[in-house]
Amino acid sequence: HLKDLHSDSAVEYLEKSMELQQDNANSEDNDLLLETMVLFGNAMASRNTFSQAIYWYDSALNSNPDKSAIHPSNLRSHYNKGVALFRSGDITRADHSFGVILDEVDKNFILAPSGTASVLNAIGCIYFVKKDFAGACELFKESISMKNDPPSPFQKAGTLCNIASAHYRMHNYEESETNFNDALSALRSSDNPCTVMEATIMCKLAYVLYKRGNEESEEGEKADLYLRAFNLFVMVALDKNNNELDDDLCWKCAGYAETCRCELINLNCIEELQELEVPRIEPQFKAGLIPIKDYNNETRYSDSVYPWKSKMLAATGIELSHRDSIELPAGDTRFLCSTALEYLLKQTEACRNKYELEFKQLLAGELNSNFAAIRSSLDDYSARCGAWGRGREFRPNLGFWI
Repeated sequence: HLKDLHSDSAVEYLEKSMELQQDNANSEDNDLLLETMVLFGNAMASRNTFSQAIYWYDSALNSNPDKSAIHPSNLRSHYNKGVALFRSGDITRADHSFGVILDEVDKNFILAPSGTASVLNAIGCIYFVKKDFAGACELFKESISMKNDPPSPFQKAGTLCNIASAHYRMHNYEESETNFNDALSALRSSDNPCTVMEATIMCKLAYVLYKRGNEESEEGEKADLYLRAFNLFVMVALDKNNNELDDDLCWKCAGYAETCRCELINLNCIEELQELEVPRIEPQFKAGLIPIKDYNNETRYSDSVYPWKSKMLAATGIELSHRDSIELPAGDTRFLCSTALEYLLKQTEACRNKYELEFKQLLAGELNSNFAAIRSSLDDYSARCGAWGRGREFRPNLGFWI
């Protein structure tokens, strides 16, 4: 429900889960309780009620006897708390929340869990907002270089684009160009490249080339930079087959391209360039960061934080103290899932019977009410039809009165 942004339904199920856990308290294994608290925080964050979200994340942290920041539940709590603080505008406390994890990672770098890359990226975003662009670059680079948490092509492309944006803000235009090109290469390596992200990166790269052209003194190099910028702007502006692109973006890129064409004319460029028949617009750099999606943010649940093995062993009834010593079969997941389902059905039999009885009672009451209303309507209809059709012959095979 949280993934589908149905926070009300999510809260309803979480409240039922909390009630069941309170009725069947197990002091030896409170992982489920901690996860429920984190998900409560996620539900509040999805509603933008960040103070309540932070309350639940703090509750999960305080309820966990293991205080290590890289404990799976604590990692989620600290990270999601930081995101909530960041989204609410409290940058200083968000930085501290992320820093708690980084301090622990520095001490146990080899043991850094999956999800650490997301934390590095999030802190990089904070540094960018605080205009510490050099610090942002370093954290962005670290976030895509972790061998135990490699990024997807989309994540890598977006992060490289953000690195390029940070270099642009530091006036390192050549470094910015290099990273934008690397971002395009990373994105195009995916089996299903994102055309909207590709267009965004192309526009940013084109502007950097245009900016370099403005600052270049040698006419041949200046013309080459303007021409490359022109071609990129035109590719986005004329991508008519891409229904995902914003019309405003295409129109602006056409105007930017026309500006580049005019600059080339001023340089007596003899190459014949396509005129787009739009007013020229001075190119502008869209400096915002590209959001990096992951499975450890405030509205998503991830196996990397609460491992699949732990969930499956818990679902089959294995005690917490015995889970680390058990190796799951690599290929026979169907048998494992069947075993887990059988155990869960047995454990929830009493609960299911209770709700089944309640449902039957509700259904019976609703049906009785509906039947009574239908019977009353039929009685009224029969009375009216009897008065109207008295003395007439009814032929059932024709289906109407004559």
